[in-house]
Amino acid sequence: MEFKMKRRNSASKKAKTLPRLLTNDSRALTSIPDTPKRWSVQSGSGEPLTPETPENCDEICDEGDDVYLEWGQLMSNWEYAVKKKPKNVRDMVRKGIPNALRGLVWQLLCGARDSPLKDEYPKLIKTNSACERMIKRDIARTFPDHSFFKDKDGVGQGTLFNVIKAYSVYDKEVGYCQGSAFIVGILLMQMPEEEAFCVLVKLMQDYRMREIFKPTMAELGLCMYQLENLLQENLPELFAHFQAQGFHTAMYASSWFLTLFASVFPLNSAFRVMDIFISEGRDGLFRVIMAILLCSQEELLQLDMEFMLKYFQKEMPEKYEKDMDSIMKVASDFKVNSKKMKRLEREYTRVKHKEAEDNEEIRRLKTENRLLMQRIDELEQECSNLADRLIQGQVTRAQEQEEIYALRNALAVTKRHDKDTSAALTEANLRIEELTMFKSHVVSELSKRECKNQPSARDMKIITMQAEIEQHRLRDVKSNQLIDEMAKTIHDLEDQVFILKKEKKTLETTYPQVTFTGSQESEEASAK
Repeated sequence: MEFKMKRRNSASKKAKTLPRLLTNDSRALTSIPDTPKRWSVQSGSGEPLTPETPENCDEICDEGDDVYLEWGQLMSNWEYAVKKKPKNVRDMVRKGIPNALRGLVWQLLCGARDSPLKDEYPKLIKTNSACERMIKRDIARTFPDHSFFKDKDGVGQGTLFNVIKAYSVYDKEVGYCQGSAFIVGILLMQMPEEEAFCVLVKLMQDYRMREIFKPTMAELGLCMYQLENLLQENLPELFAHFQAQGFHTAMYASSWFLTLFASVFPLNSAFRVMDIFISEGRDGLFRVIMAILLCSQEELLQLDMEFMLKYFQKEMPEKYEKDMDSIMKVASDFKVNSKKMKRLEREYTRVKHKEAEDNEEIRRLKTENRLLMQRIDELEQECSNLADRLIQGQVTRAQEQEEIYALRNALAVTKRHDKDTSAALTEANLRIEELTMFKSHVVSELSKRECKNQPSARDMKIITMQAEIEQHRLRDVKSNQLIDEMAKTIHDLEDQVFILKKEKKTLETTYPQVTFTGSQESEEASAK
C-alpha cells in the first residue's frame, strides 16, 4: 500500500512538473520579418517565454494529475496506442488535450514530430517570396488582441511571418492565403516555429487544407456542398429556415473551414476544434459543425438573416466558450457516413465538371457572339459606306449624263459641220481638177507663145487664174488640216461615249435597283 502511494505521489510530482519541463524544452522563437536573425526571449523568471506562459499558466497547473498521468502513459507508448487502441486515443482527444501537452500531441497525431522539413526550414525563411508584402500586411490582423501577436515587429508577428513565408516558398502553387495565418497562429501558440511549419505542411497535404487554399478554392465549395446535404438530411427544419431567409451556407461556414474556427471562436474553443481536426480529419470537423448547428437550432429558428449573422459572429462564440464539452459530446454522438461523403464528393465533382463544360460553352458562345457583333458592325459600316458611294455614284452619274448629253450635241454639230466641210471639199477638189486641166492647157499655150514673148490679154488672164488656183490650193490645205482635226475630235468623242456606255453598264449591274435618268434622252439625242 505504501509502495502504491509513493508511486502515485511520484507520478503526481512528475505530472505537475511536466508543463514546466515542456516549456523549458521549447526552442527559441525566431523573428525575421526582414533579416534571418535568430534569438530567444526570456521571461522575468529566466524561463523561455512561450505563447501560453503569460495567459494560460494557471489553467495548465489546474489540470488534474490523473489527466497528465494518463496522457503521459499514452505518449510514452504512442506507437502501440495508435496501432492497437486508436479508439482510446480518439476518445481521449475528444475529452480535451492538456494545454501543456497539446503542441507535442498535435505533432504526434499528424506525424510531424520527426519531420525532415525541420532541417529545410532555415533555408526556406531565407528565400525571397513573392507573397511577402501581402503576408506583412495581414499578420497585424491575426489575433491583434493577443499579447503574443499584438506588438508590431515583435516575436509573435515575426514567427508568424516566418512560417507563412516559408510555406509560400515551399508550396508555390498555393503561395499565401489569408485564412492560413490564423491556423499558423494557433500552431505557434503551442510549439516553436520549426515544428509549427512541419505541422502546417502536414495539415495542408494530408488533411486536404491545401486544396481549400488553392487559388480556385474548389475544395471549399465541396465542403459547402457536403455541409448543405448533411444539414438537409439531419436538420431539415433549420435547412428550410436558412433557405427561406436566403441564408447561404458560405455566409456563416466559410471561415469555419478556412481557419478551423480560429478566427471565430475563443482560443480555448479553437484549440479543442483543432484537437478534433488533427485527430479525426475533416469528418471530425463536420461533426463539430453539425453539433454546433444542432445545439443552436432553437435560437436560429427564431431569427432572420441579419440576426443570424450577428448570432454566428458574436453570441454563439460566447455561448460555447466555456461549454465546449457539451459540443464535443454531441459531436461524438453524431455519425458522419464516410461513404456518403465520398458519394457527395463525386456528385459535386460531376456537377462542377458539367458547370465547367457549360461555362466553357458559354465562353465560346460569348466569343462567337462578340465576333459576330464585330462582323455586324463592320458590315453595317460597309453598308453605310456603300450607301454613301451609291449616292455619290448617282450624283457622279447624273453629272456624267449631262456631260454625255453635251458631248453628243457637240458630236452632232461636229458631224454636220464635217458633212458640210466634206461637201465643200469635194466641190473644191472638182474645181481644182478643172483649174488643173485649164492650167495645163494654159501652160501649153504659154509655152507656144514664149518664143514670141508677147503676153496677150489671155496670158494675163491665165496668170490671174494661176494666182487664184494657188489661193484655192492654200485654202484646200487649211481645209484638210481642219478636216483632220475634226476627225480626231470625232474619234475622241466616240471613245468617250464608248467608255461612258461601259461605265453605265457596270453601274447598272452593281446597282440594279437604281434607275439612271437621262439615258434615254441622251441616246435619242445621239441618234438624232
